Amino acid sequence: MAQNFGITLSITERFGEGSLDSDMYITHFTPVGFQHNAYYGTLEFNNLSRKANCDKLYLPCELKIQPINNMIKIDQCVAVLIDGNNIERSLQSLTKKNVFANFDTLVPRLLADRALNRLVYFREGKEISSKLAERLHENFHGSVVPCHKSADIPLTIFATQVAQKVDTVIILSGDSDYVELVRYLKSRGVRVEIAAVEKNTAAVLIEEADHFSPITKEDAFELGHSKPSKPQKKK
Repeated sequence: MAQNFGITLSITERFGEGSLDSDMYITHFTPVGFQHNAYYGTLEFNNLSRKANCDKLYLPCELKIQPINNMIKIDQCVAVLIDGNNIERSLQSLTKKNVFANFDTLVPRLLADRALNRLVYFREGKEISSKLAERLHENFHGSVVPCHKSADIPLTIFATQVAQKVDTVIILSGDSDYVELVRYLKSRGVRVEIAAVEKNTAAVLIEEADHFSPITKEDAFELGHSKPSKPQKKK
């Protein structure tokens, strides 16, 4: 995915070998790389090109480049709804091991600094790991919902109920049964994102969603091996 940059450039006294004329102005900057704590690339002055690397070449000057997302406040309230059976089966199929999703790192990645309104983990069966329930509550004030059969109906009902209270719903599942739910939520003005193992995700679900985030083996952990790391809380 292409990265957009916001650029702040200040030049003092001299630039390169000669003075920067008052009638010259920068028309374009093309990032090339990052080195020694400075971005460098090509600056175009009134169609004249000069190379710029503010760490070495054309001092004194200051070049600050940062992703535009860091310059804009994203004010979105998000609900994360997890189809536990679907995600577990997909990760186990991907890794060929008895692994589980590491929500401690996966959820913060999906939120991307947006506000979390609700996190609910749905899973078929009467019993859900008490350790998982405690961890979701401790880290995200999340809750777990045991489902009599599959999770799709309880998850769908909850999503329609919470739709008026959030800006975005992130559904962790690749099941095509959620296509109609995605369409309904979007018709109500809710942004819908899907996060799932790509090879086990229905193509139509990816197409209907506003955004798709692939879940990979890096988002899994195996019981008895490394423990999932806790998310870092903001100070």
